[in-house]
Amino acid sequence: MVQCYIAMWILHKFLRGKSSIRWVFLLLIGIVTNILTPHLNFILPELLVKLFEQTFLPYIWIFVLEALICEKFDVWIQFLMKYWFVFLVLSAIVSFSGYDFGIYGTIKVLCLAPALIGFAYKYPELTLKYDISYGIYIYHMVVINVFIELGFTESFIYILLTLMITIVLAIISSFTLGNFYRKGKYNLKRLKSV
Repeated sequence: MVQCYIAMWILHKFLRGKSSIRWVFLLLIGIVTNILTPHLNFILPELLVKLFEQTFLPYIWIFVLEALICEKFDVWIQFLMKYWFVFLVLSAIVSFSGYDFGIYGTIKVLCLAPALIGFAYKYPELTLKYDISYGIYIYHMVVINVFIELGFTESFIYILLTLMITIVLAIISSFTLGNFYRKGKYNLKRLKSV
């Protein structure tokens, strides 16, 4: 995750204000890397493949996609607000069909990202006072991996427990670390205005 943020910071300096062709080219390189990554098992030792999967390379395309939408926001936002539901349905179809490519559901994410952005801008009144989505994003894989390591995988109840534990951790994080961060940010703004 940190690698992706650093790489995107560097790439954004290279791409900002440039033509859509450059953005799309980089996005396609990232998508192809993601799709080909599972096939590295046929040519590289397992350890090298696992190490490669821990780099930003198979995942950077997701950040590029989001940055592209942000960079070309005026061009895309009306379209995404109008068709967010179509993208959501396509993402669900791909998810439930199990037919996708890459190590991170390439088609599903290509549909889900525009769906979420379009939905968020279509219904801004649904903004939450306390947003725990980033906490859910950060903690969900930790909880899932603990459950997998403990062998808790064969029951639907484990999915519910994973969800509940993740939400609790996100809430705790939001009201502790999140509040600390927000207070620090507020104090920093106050100091700058003095």
